[in-house]
Amino acid sequence: MDTILVKKNQVFITHNKSYTFPNDTILILPSSVNYEIKLSKSEVFFYNLAQRADKSLFTRELHNIIIANHTNSTITDSVKTNSSALPYVFYAGRPIRNIQIKLLPVFGPTVDDTSRMAKTWIEKTGNKLHFSTKEYIIRNNLIFKEGDFVDPVALADNERILRKLPYIEDARIYINPLSSLNDSTDILIVVKDLWATAFNIKVENIYSGRFEMWDRNILGFGHEIQSNIPWNSHKNPKFGTENTYVINNFSRSFITGKLYYNNSFHTVTSGIDLERGFFTPNVKYAGGLAFFNTKTQSNLAFDTSKIEYPFKYNNFDFWAGRSFLLNRNGFVKMRHNLTLTSRVTRTHFTERPEISATSYYDYQSKTLFLGAVSYSRHTYFKSNFIYSFGRTEDIPVGSKVELIFGKEFNEFSSRSYLASQLSIGSFIWNLGYFYTSLNIGSFLLNSWKPNQGVIDGRFNYFSPLIILKNFKFRQFLNVGYTEGFNRYTREYLTINDKNGILGFLNDSVYGTKRFNIHWETVCFTPWSYYDFRFVLFAYANHSWLTNKQEKLFSNLPYTSLGIGIRIRNERLVFNTIEISFSVYPKIPSGSRTKPVEVSGEPLLNPPNFLPQAPTIISYK
Repeated sequence: MDTILVKKNQVFITHNKSYTFPNDTILILPSSVNYEIKLSKSEVFFYNLAQRADKSLFTRELHNIIIANHTNSTITDSVKTNSSALPYVFYAGRPIRNIQIKLLPVFGPTVDDTSRMAKTWIEKTGNKLHFSTKEYIIRNNLIFKEGDFVDPVALADNERILRKLPYIEDARIYINPLSSLNDSTDILIVVKDLWATAFNIKVENIYSGRFEMWDRNILGFGHEIQSNIPWNSHKNPKFGTENTYVINNFSRSFITGKLYYNNSFHTVTSGIDLERGFFTPNVKYAGGLAFFNTKTQSNLAFDTSKIEYPFKYNNFDFWAGRSFLLNRNGFVKMRHNLTLTSRVTRTHFTERPEISATSYYDYQSKTLFLGAVSYSRHTYFKSNFIYSFGRTEDIPVGSKVELIFGKEFNEFSSRSYLASQLSIGSFIWNLGYFYTSLNIGSFLLNSWKPNQGVIDGRFNYFSPLIILKNFKFRQFLNVGYTEGFNRYTREYLTINDKNGILGFLNDSVYGTKRFNIHWETVCFTPWSYYDFRFVLFAYANHSWLTNKQEKLFSNLPYTSLGIGIRIRNERLVFNTIEISFSVYPKIPSGSRTKPVEVSGEPLLNPPNFLPQAPTIISYK
């Protein structure tokens, strides 16, 4: 089967009959069917231009540089009308006769138009060098099988599972009914690979940085390997190594296994991590097991002596959970879950400098038992041009409330822990997406006095897509408030870099209350070069930071303003290349800043409402 994209006002011709469609339409036809698509006048012009340019290598490459890929600009905002399960509701309950998987190469076809072909020699060579994902790897990631009945939410969940795989660019699941009656259906799963091998260079300053290289799909088997080489000319030795090996979905269990070995700057860490999360609301059981051993040398945080002390310690982490689906028959409506989870973590130091009971909490040997009860409701919308550059994105909508409780036994004393978490995310038509969360947690001493408490609140927003000719705009707003109470000595908040002011570093600026505002305007341009897309952005950061005895807004905020460009090819696993230019109107003397920064950033994802392992609310 082929999927074919027919644009609005184009003429589709097959079997001597012609068809027109009022909107862009995707057709699913057997690959043996002959067809023709007549183009509009403007498309005829570009088609003829491409045909003439194809006569020589020079004119072909010149054409590809100057003329943007016209097909890519047809992607529009889909979050307004496209609930993830909605396309499958009509076929609910029909038996699945056959499941066919169509694997697309990296360059050429798309999940919306599988008949497209790679044209340039770079695209053709790239497809030849690429190891395509094995078909059985895709089948291992399916949560339905032949003989099952069509479950709209299961199909929507499976699309999302496939898109989250690190070696997949996009995925679509299509239903081909065998008749108009309530009869069997065939399922067509279209999956498009990413170019799996890439590298990244991070330069912190003229003295230090790191070189990263990885393969997200070794020989097409879905395994990952990453090796990093950090360097620091002030250290001896100057170079280190960091290695990770990942097996995704081991033997259809949806268990992810990770092996670590790092040896950098007098720090040696080795460990293993196994985890099966609640990857859909229908998953009943989840859990994880991790063990790490670390040997290092470091100076204590906020210790001005600059003496490097030896440390040796082990970390053990185990958690398990059971989720109960409370409404099984909803197709498009939100699913409701009641989830019980428990966790035990242990940190044991075998070597370290002397510490006290009320300082350097991170260096205390301790065992923590946690339990949690959560209630969540969630669904997903499909959209694009939010955090990515055009690929399909799954936006979670719903809410979650969770109560966390536990007991800690450390080498100095024991104490209880109590926390509550609330998060809500919703899409309001014509207004945009809103997410807010409020987390409050604290240890409790024997007299129930709060100890090492924290309040953390978040508000995130992004606007609907605004389209002006071939340019697309979104507005983002992120607000955060964090406050600590009855914290230990030397436990502070900072506004360094991603904690408040991007590119800012000053360890002498700290406090116990922080309020951050980050706004950003993003412009998705129509410019492309070999499918590298360009996004322009402008941003502002404002941070208020005070101690507990001071009023939060008594002083002017620390501020940074900036503009920049992001470059990404969605067909490659390279991180987004970001180049930014920043100014800092108000910063204290002695601060370090990065007025110009070039970095590689991974794609972001909005927070979801799926249950997770219980954890202590962080204070950073």
